[in-house]
Amino acid sequence: MKPEYYEGPLDGTAPEHRCYILLHAKDRPSKFPKAIHTQLSRELLARGARLGGITVNFAWMEHHFADDLVASRKQSATVYSHLGGRLDIPHISLNNMDEVERQILQHVDGPLTEQTSKNVDIYVCTHAARDCRCGERGQQVYDAFIRAVQLERRKNLSGFSDNIRIGAVGHVGGHKYAANVLIYPHGEWYANFILVRGKGFLT
Repeated sequence: MKPEYYEGPLDGTAPEHRCYILLHAKDRPSKFPKAIHTQLSRELLARGARLGGITVNFAWMEHHFADDLVASRKQSATVYSHLGGRLDIPHISLNNMDEVERQILQHVDGPLTEQTSKNVDIYVCTHAARDCRCGERGQQVYDAFIRAVQLERRKNLSGFSDNIRIGAVGHVGGHKYAANVLIYPHGEWYANFILVRGKGFLT
């Protein structure tokens, strides 16, 4: 049976948040189990609920943080805030959670700097075990983004694509809206993203 995709209005369908924490995963989201949680992610979620507007998920980005994670055997993360930009945290554990919380709170409200806003990170939900639509259309969009960035870099060695990074993210909600595309540090979410609509998206 062919999966159904939603084609209606999208206003108000994305969750409201002021900060998005992406824990770096060693596996692609296409290989994630249906539900993915760790003791660490649960603790972050509990603190995020208490502080308000802080969301936690798992993500994978080839050649950027997965290799470092496997090599160090430590949990790292990237924190995004539209007011503060991007914050990389090389090591999070239950033992340093209070310090991590302080770093995040200092980052959330900015200010935005050239260093924290230089890169544009684009994530696509490819969490196939959660819903086949994310595994199908999400993977197609992710692969298309990777090809587009690679092509642009071959054409222009010092162009804007040097600051674009493509990653895959776990379940973000709204399977029927697949493909779901998240752009940070701006915090923009796109749904119903299909290749024909994405023509020229990166330019």
